[in-house]
Amino acid sequence: MENTNSNLINLSSVNDGSDAALFVSGELYNSGCSLFGTEILIYDHDTLVQKFICCLNGFFYFKLDYEKLYKIVISKSDLETRVIYFNTNLYGFPFEKRQYRFGLALKPLISKAVYLPQVSENISVKFNYKTELFEHNVQFDSQSKKVA
Repeated sequence: MENTNSNLINLSSVNDGSDAALFVSGELYNSGCSLFGTEILIYDHDTLVQKFICCLNGFFYFKLDYEKLYKIVISKSDLETRVIYFNTNLYGFPFEKRQYRFGLALKPLISKAVYLPQVSENISVKFNYKTELFEHNVQFDSQSKKVA
């Protein structure tokens, strides 16, 4: 369940053509703190299904099943916690291998004296049946990309 690999897996090297799934990849950014140890926790409802520990470069990669509502929590003790709600419902479109890439800026905590995690604006990602792409409701950062 835990992935501590230091390299982003190349999507073209994934050798599971029989699995129709959504492959999510991207990079976390921060201008002042190390990203080493940043956790990416993926929940299917309230059940933890995947856990990743980021390396220094902030790259990540994971696979999501279709027809689910995931909650992805990205956190580190000295950074604001980010929550992404990811709806993988395709609304009748065929299940196939699809990709979604994004970058996400992580901000330092305002005060180290604050003990509860500070959560920035929640982000939601869902399939847009008009464009046939997964899209998010807010701009993650200037380097965000949508991939068919």
